[in-house]
Amino acid sequence: MKTALMSVFLLFISTFAGFACTGEDPEGGSPVPAPQPTAESTLAPLEPEEIDWLVDVMAVLPASVADSGVWFANPALAVALEDIQPARTREEWESWTPEQQQAYWDARAGIPGISISHSMRYSSPDWDDTFGFGAWDTAAMAETGANPQRDAEVNILLGRFNVQMLLGRFDPARVTQKLLDFGYERRSHLGAEYLTLPEDVRPKPDWVSQVMLDRKMRNLLVQERSLITAPTEERMQELLSARAGETPSLMDHAAFGDLASIAPDPHFAAILDRQSVRGQEEMGLASPLERPDEWGKMGRWEALSAVFSRPSPGLKRIAFSLWYADLTEAQKDAAELALRFNPSEPSDFHTMLYLTEVCADSWQIETISTPKGAVLEVACQAEEGQAFEDLGPMMNSALSGGTIGVLTE
Repeated sequence: MKTALMSVFLLFISTFAGFACTGEDPEGGSPVPAPQPTAESTLAPLEPEEIDWLVDVMAVLPASVADSGVWFANPALAVALEDIQPARTREEWESWTPEQQQAYWDARAGIPGISISHSMRYSSPDWDDTFGFGAWDTAAMAETGANPQRDAEVNILLGRFNVQMLLGRFDPARVTQKLLDFGYERRSHLGAEYLTLPEDVRPKPDWVSQVMLDRKMRNLLVQERSLITAPTEERMQELLSARAGETPSLMDHAAFGDLASIAPDPHFAAILDRQSVRGQEEMGLASPLERPDEWGKMGRWEALSAVFSRPSPGLKRIAFSLWYADLTEAQKDAAELALRFNPSEPSDFHTMLYLTEVCADSWQIETISTPKGAVLEVACQAEEGQAFEDLGPMMNSALSGGTIGVLTE
């Protein structure tokens, strides 16, 4: 895997990128029908060493997105770990045996997509024919301002900066021409050309066109390795300014930059400021949970990351990291988190928080000094077995359902 610096270099030299086809059931059931690409998807597939992109994403997003949060997923990395080469055409996918197809979905299990990935999947090949790109052209995805575990229209965060990034290999000439035919117009900012759909252009009556606009994709930056969307021209220009180094990016943001830098090749990651972390109010309980008497108070952490990774094919790891401006504050909270995640006498409270059950007695607590502050990390890893299968979905559920908020508030 190339280093983050090399990845950033590739990003800005060869341009940004798009997400691998998402075919898993977001509710955790059986695999849904795979998207069917058109025969025009002929670009070379990405190599494993080209898909380490979390830092790249953070270096492009402006620092102003911090209050909305960032969600990142890289199923292509999981597929590469199992030595599976993604199919690039419908014909290639249909040539696979059922066992090969199942192995592909199994490798991607537990990694959520973002709103556009579901649209591309369910409407292919019409999506590809209309816009010039599709789910099978992509390797990784990022999104701000919305939770990919929820319906795209249900925004659990502040949602003031809803940007989506598709990372992969695209044909800029083909995509650009398709969008121009659709009604988009060329614009430029700081030397970068992007496409915008004028407000007076109404979508065609077909469902695919409606989805394109409903997902706030009126502005697109189209490049060989990426497609980046923004709901308004103002947001697109703000993004281009950060990308050009004219304004701060999230890598310049103390908490987000540190948390992104220490994430180990994530298959899925979310980085949120404290106000965006779901807690008891979002758990939907009839009455609030009563905190155990032995719990103390947490210090002044400012941001949280949740990272799901696979250090090896037979090993899965999740980590929740809290960012502090002061190392002493992080060190004080280490004992408190050990008490909360590894209770000496598990209660009904902890049983309800399934997160503490799957990794019972195996949470590792570590305080890490970072360039701009400190990180307190709580991590758990599992080998083959039930906990191994549950780890990724459990982390996503804990983040989306409010469990992690309760354990860290």
